[in-house]
Amino acid sequence: MLESTIANNVLHIRWQTKAETNTSHFELQCSIDGQHFEPIETISAKGFSKKNNSYSTTVTFNNLNNNPLYYRLKSVFVNGKEVFTSILVADMASTTQESINNQR
Repeated sequence: MLESTIANNVLHIRWQTKAETNTSHFELQCSIDGQHFEPIETISAKGFSKKNNSYSTTVTFNNLNNNPLYYRLKSVFVNGKEVFTSILVADMASTTQESINNQR
């Protein structure tokens, strides 16, 4: 699950894995409508690990119309399997964020 905070037009996104087996990388995706997502960043995974791993990234908002933006994380495994997190809704107009269930 993604966790986030917003400060000074920057969205700070964090997540943890309990263990990693055959994890290749993570892909942060963004959408303006919550339906069609585009990759905005690729984060390398630790790969093989039996311990908790923490990850984080930041996104600077250039969203001039102040509409909510939608984010999700795709975990990609070496065998090609993909898993998506719930969708994170970031609203800079009210500096709030919430998670909604992923419909995929």
